[in-house]
Amino acid sequence: MARLIDTLHFRNTGFVRYCRIVADWLISAGERSRQRRALRRLDDQQLKDIGLTRDDIDAEAGQAFWRF
Repeated sequence: MARLIDTLHFRNTGFVRYCRIVADWLISAGERSRQRRALRRLDDQQLKDIGLTRDDIDAEAGQAFWRF
C-alpha cells in the first residue's frame, strides 16, 4: 500500500511540475506579446531614442507570440 501511495505521489508531483512549466511558458509568451504590441505603439522619435528603427520593430512585432 505504501508503495502505491509513493507511486501516486510521484506521478502527481510530476504532473504538477509539468503544469507549472506550461503555466510559466504561457505567462512568458503573453508578456512577449504584450511587449511587442507596446513597441508597435511607439512613434519614430521614441524609437530613435532607444536606438531602434521601424524596420526593427516590424521584424520583432511580426513574430508569433511563442517565438523568442
